[in-house]
Formats: sequence, C-alpha cells, structure tokens
Amino acid sequence: MQLTDMNKPRNGMNKPRNSMNKQRNSMEMQGNNAVKQGNNTNNACYKKYGIAFDLGTTTLVGYLCDLENKEVIETISCVNPQVKFGKDVVSRVTYMSEGKAYKDEVGNTLAVAIIEISEKLVDITKNARNVATSTDMIWKMPLLLVGNPVIMGSVADINFESLWKKNQENVNENCLDIKCEENEYSSIEIETIKIPGIGNYVGADALSVMTMVEHERKSGENVIMIDIGTNTEMAIMTDEGNIATSAAAGPAFEGGNIECGMSAQEGAIDYALLTNEVNVNSDIILHTMGGVTAVGICGSGLLSVISILLKAGVVDENGYMLSKEEALANNVPGRIASRIETITSDIAQNEHTRYGRLFRLTETVFISQEDIRNVQLAKSAIRSGIEILISKKKLTESVIDKIYLAGAFGNKIDIDDIITIGMVPELEKDKIVQSGNLAGVGAYQMLMNNEEITRAIGIKNNTLTVSLDREESFQNEFVKYMSFTSR
Repeated sequence: MQLTDMNKPRNGMNKPRNSMNKQRNSMEMQGNNAVKQGNNTNNACYKKYGIAFDLGTTTLVGYLCDLENKEVIETISCVNPQVKFGKDVVSRVTYMSEGKAYKDEVGNTLAVAIIEISEKLVDITKNARNVATSTDMIWKMPLLLVGNPVIMGSVADINFESLWKKNQENVNENCLDIKCEENEYSSIEIETIKIPGIGNYVGADALSVMTMVEHERKSGENVIMIDIGTNTEMAIMTDEGNIATSAAAGPAFEGGNIECGMSAQEGAIDYALLTNEVNVNSDIILHTMGGVTAVGICGSGLLSVISILLKAGVVDENGYMLSKEEALANNVPGRIASRIETITSDIAQNEHTRYGRLFRLTETVFISQEDIRNVQLAKSAIRSGIEILISKKKLTESVIDKIYLAGAFGNKIDIDDIITIGMVPELEKDKIVQSGNLAGVGAYQMLMNNEEITRAIGIKNNTLTVSLDREESFQNEFVKYMSFTSR
C-alpha cells in the first residue's frame, strides 16, 4: 500500500466479519489488547456501519465507515472542546490534577462531543444510504478511538454506551412533536473499542501512525515517524525494534499562541514567496486559503514567512529580528526591510497592541518577535526528541533512510521550510514523505480490518518508549536546537 493511497480505505482486505467480531469479543480490559465496552444482547444484530475517531489535542475527526464494503462514507471534524481547559496536554493534566470533579469535567466534555459527532454521522448514514432501523433489529455500531494518553485517559472511565442511551432518552423526553413517538435511534446500540497507547505519553494515535508507516518501511530501512501537532509524537522504526517519544510542541504550528494566528481555513496566509532571489528588488508575495483577503496566518504560512526572513537576513540564526535600520545596514532588500516595525510601549498602549518588533505582512496581519520565539520552542522540542531517539538507537543521521511526516500540518508544510529552520535532520527532499493524517487512516483501517489490530499490537510490543523530561541530555539538546540551523 502506497502512502499516497492511505487517505483512501483499502478494499483488498476481505477477512470475514465474523472473524473480526471474534477478535473484538475477546478484547480484555488489561494487557496489550484493545479495550472493548458494550452490552451483550440476544437480539438480531446488524453491523453495517462503524465510526473511527482520531482524538487530537486540538481537533477531533470522526470517520463513518461501511464495514461490509470497507470504505469511508463521510468525515466530520471539529475543534476538541477540551481546549478550554488548556491548549496543550500539560495544561489539561494540571487542570485534571485538581481533583476528580475536574477530571470528570474534562472527560465528559470530550465524551459529549464524540456522541454529537456520532449522531451527525448516523444521520448522514440514514439519509445517504437509506438505512432502516426497527425495534426487532439492533443496529450494533462500533466506535473505535485513538488519541494521546491524556485524551484517552480523560475518557477512560466514560461508559459511552450509557451516555448514548441516556442522550436518546433525553431526545424522546424533549420531543414535543406529536408525530415523534419514538427516537429513531432507539434501535441503535454502540460498543466502544479503545486502542491502547504505547507508554510515556506516546499514545494510540502514534501507534495508529506507526502501523501505517510499517506498511511502507522496507526490510533493512531505518525510518523516522513524526506526527506533528500540539503534542508531537515521533519514533524510529528499524528491523531491530522501535523507539518512540513525545514532545509538548505547543499549538504554534496550528496557529495557537501566535499574534495573528489562526487555523488553516479561508483567509489564512498558508505560504509566501519571494518575488525573485534575494536582491535589491525582492519582496514577499502572500498566498491565502480561498484566495481571499488575509485575516490571519496559519502554521504553514508562519514557517514559510520565517524561512524567507532567514534567507533575506531579517531574522538571524538565533531568532533575533533586526530593526529596520539594522536590516538596511546588512543589505536586506529595501522593500522587505520597510515591513519591519518597532512598536514602543507608548504606541502599544494607544493602539491596544503588544509592543516590540514585528514584520508587517498586510495592514492587519504581522509576525512578531514573540511569534518567532514560539516557533523556536516548538521546533526545538521536536528536533531534540528526534536527536535523543537517534542517540538511543546508536544510529547517525547518515543511516536514516526516510522521514514520514504525519498530521494535517505535516502534510501542508513546505519541506524546504522545515529543513531551513532545522526542525528535522537535513536529508534529501525525496527522503521526506508527507503522508497525511495517518492517525485517522490507521484508526479506520483498524475498524474495518482485523489484520491491522493484530499488526498494531505487534508494533506496540516491539516499541521502547523514552520520556524526554527524564533524559539528562534533553536540556542541552533543546538549547542547541533553539537556533535556526539544521545541524
């Protein structure tokens, strides 16, 4: 299977469904097996559809799957409502540590969102495929969940089956329409399959990605997997076994904690170009999603602009943004230098903005010195983690065959940009593969194909995990890779 095809469901896996059901019925609460919840029933059971969830720190994605034809019918995504408790997993752990009531609040918030997405997808199923349900047949719908350990832990004690049932009872109680005698979902039961994590904040989402990457890794190859997000997980996969870790990169790559940051949607600057090679006439050309007026900048655009500022000499390798006068003295093209502004505290107070140095992209969109620092922190966390894994495996960068970038951000960024800022080892471009949302792909493949669950458990058992905060070398590595260099 080619990684370019991974966003499409695989139709070649025709293991009988009853075999898959036997495996799921044997899943236990402990050990290396996935966790199954649900009630047994003697009623007729119709398992045509299921939903796979990729529970990201920032974004939730639900995939409605046709289990008989092994295809994804529809996808729904939304912001993870847990962001109100913290934009990264560390903040959420701190909040939940205040007590059980706080942990329950975080978990219930996510659980309700999962049920709401499920209901929307069920509506799509009924409308698009005209599926009829009746009281004499139970529509058994499996929900398969993958996510990082904090997210999965927040819903570990949630009984989704009871929540689903209670939600439908509430619909019936609140129905004022005389024609609405019974909730149309009353004959639907769900069962929840929670894929286990690997350990040390390396979760089921990373295991899902590694399962898909293993399809592509050839015998003898040493490959790096990076699932870029607020909580970035990375692994080195070899014939001799795997090693994995995670880093709290923060939300900068998704537009969070950035002055004019936003998610990748219409109006976001998603990349930039120089009008020519760096010379006296150079300037920046901006591209926005949807081709409309820029209203902000998303992660890929942020890296694109910073990469240009490094090449033009506006930002040095330590992340320092030159003043307009310093830039002109260092032969930065005039048009680019003219975009640099220094906001004094007095001006900031009058204009209700933060003071400091900034690079003006449009009248309302800019990149600040602090934005650049946030990118340095995020990219250094990732690069430091990679270097520690390489060291632990007693490898060198020269023997790395490929790097697989997973996640929505990893799929959108320009490879030249991440090499320029030093986020990844400096491999040839054709050795860096942008492979899309493999956590989601792996989730729905495991839902539809028994072999993928078996493969995932095998990878979990063959993976050593590393906790970066316990590594003596981490601080030194982190400081080293704060600079914008590839080495």
